[in-house]
Amino acid sequence: MFQRTSGWRLGEATGRAVLRLTAASVLLVVAGCMSIPSVPDRPPTLSGHPLDSPSAPQAVAVVASPAPPQASVIAKLAESGEAAKSVAGGAALGAYVGYILLMPLALVAAGPAGILAAPSIIGGAAVVGGVVGTAAAVDSLVPKEEAAAIERLAQDFVVQLRLSEATAEAVVAGIRKFSRLDAAVTDGGAGAVPSDFRALRERGFGAAIEVKVKEVGFVGSGADPLMALFITAEARLVDTATGQAAGLRGLVYLSPQHGIRVWTQDGAELTRQEILRGTNTLAERVVDDLVLRAVGDTEPSDPDFEICGLAPRRPKPQWSGVLLFGSKQPVDSTVESVTPLLEWEEEIREQWGLPGAGELAYDLRIWSVVDGAPGALAYERVGLAQPRHLVEAPLKAGSTYFWSVRLRHVKDGRTSVSRWSASNTPIVHLGGQLRDALFYSHVVDGTVQPLPCPGGDVYPCRWLDFIPAANYHRFRTP
Repeated sequence: MFQRTSGWRLGEATGRAVLRLTAASVLLVVAGCMSIPSVPDRPPTLSGHPLDSPSAPQAVAVVASPAPPQASVIAKLAESGEAAKSVAGGAALGAYVGYILLMPLALVAAGPAGILAAPSIIGGAAVVGGVVGTAAAVDSLVPKEEAAAIERLAQDFVVQLRLSEATAEAVVAGIRKFSRLDAAVTDGGAGAVPSDFRALRERGFGAAIEVKVKEVGFVGSGADPLMALFITAEARLVDTATGQAAGLRGLVYLSPQHGIRVWTQDGAELTRQEILRGTNTLAERVVDDLVLRAVGDTEPSDPDFEICGLAPRRPKPQWSGVLLFGSKQPVDSTVESVTPLLEWEEEIREQWGLPGAGELAYDLRIWSVVDGAPGALAYERVGLAQPRHLVEAPLKAGSTYFWSVRLRHVKDGRTSVSRWSASNTPIVHLGGQLRDALFYSHVVDGTVQPLPCPGGDVYPCRWLDFIPAANYHRFRTP
């Protein structure tokens, strides 16, 4: 909670907190959800999905919750002038702590060659400390008038866009596109008691997925607020034979930050687009986890914690910053033409835990980049047979693009996928309310229970339901 005290005094307190936090992080190396001892269970497993029984109907009913989402601004409110002082003090002392603690550690790790690179190491250490100090001092501050205006904006779109229904329709579209199953949005035939779901089985559905968009809003900071749109949702997989839950997901989407005026201009078109992007992204994640049984997403594929999923080979990923504390992030790689050849690592069945022989394919996506954030999907190919692809439609010259690829495996008609490839750093900080909305399934005494993420900082290779803008692989055309 933000306390009304002098900016520099709060900065001093922040500096001390950062000192303790950084020292602890030096010992632990990784923090947040990556360091928890237990890995969440992933029911349904490949052997326990409701549709795995040969006698089960091979269709999925998707049920939209009738409860409307809540619209809100979850940032704490305070006087902007006091906030600015606190940010300055926290950032300055945070940078100093970063310099003191990180520079010697980096130089030791680098060896003799590190002496020649000392200026860049010092700069990187100061940046890391400054970011930590700033984040600790800001404490999510938004002036009251700005918060009220942006909350009304979220409320308007929650009413207009019928978000739970739209998300349910996107789940159906994803099941049909990426699996060999049929799916349909039901007309309310499911309900709160097991008998309601058993009635769906009589209608030809072997499983049901309940979808509920819970909250839509903005979180931001500063006197001229930089705001990010967030969406939280829940999904429950139900076995229609028993009416009991077979899987749970608590989902979170967080957009890139923009100034508050950008969110409201042109009839709030950016807000509308981001809400639709967010619900579609969460719908895909529901399909990945509860239908396609996503594999390989509990640990990074790279021992240095750099890449989730299949690693790009061409263009080769490049990073800036230092790897310590999740601060390293991808930068533009170069390609040879506007129709580049993209390559990625070939699948390794043992690495992904794939169940023996089966059909293999790769899905590829390329996004345009607008203001440093993913724009429209510029190019997509589904079901590629080889771990490479020569782009067939020319991209724009002199432009940056995000791209990602994933593996799809089909055996006995059952489909599983890897996570979309992305950089595992930088880490993402989720405030308490968003963190609490994020959970996976966990089996306790034979029943499926939510297992929340206990840390505020999360690595994209684990737990997150979206690829943050800073974590996409990227290339720039000549």
